[in-house]
Amino acid sequence: MSVKFRSDDIDLTACAQRNIPIVGVNERHRAVDGRFVRSKLLSSGLRIYSNRVAPLCDNDFAQPIRTALADLGASVEMFSTVGKIFRDRWDAIVLALRPALEPRVGPDEARHLETMSPQGVTMIQFGGDVGIARP
Repeated sequence: MSVKFRSDDIDLTACAQRNIPIVGVNERHRAVDGRFVRSKLLSSGLRIYSNRVAPLCDNDFAQPIRTALADLGASVEMFSTVGKIFRDRWDAIVLALRPALEPRVGPDEARHLETMSPQGVTMIQFGGDVGIARP
């Protein structure tokens, strides 16, 4: 497993000199992803079992998210970009995109996602930047 952090966040030398242990969470473990996604979907009022969920994910979280949702009984189809999501009867779209300098989901992409399900769709943000102008 690789360890990732920004050097500005932790002074490894100072921690070692003071015997301060450094620990972290394996964010890609399915128990972590699954609990977060499940919690977000349930708090939105959506039951997961037998619902169609479209995770929009372009990073290492894709497989753990897919597995967690499928284990909870969802029908899951993964997408890597907003434009690849097709119109269908989606019950939820999970945004889990890699952060970028500019938000990956702006007003135009949000409108596209809103129209991808004829009955409306629940959207939750697991990761990545969403830049939607507020009135």
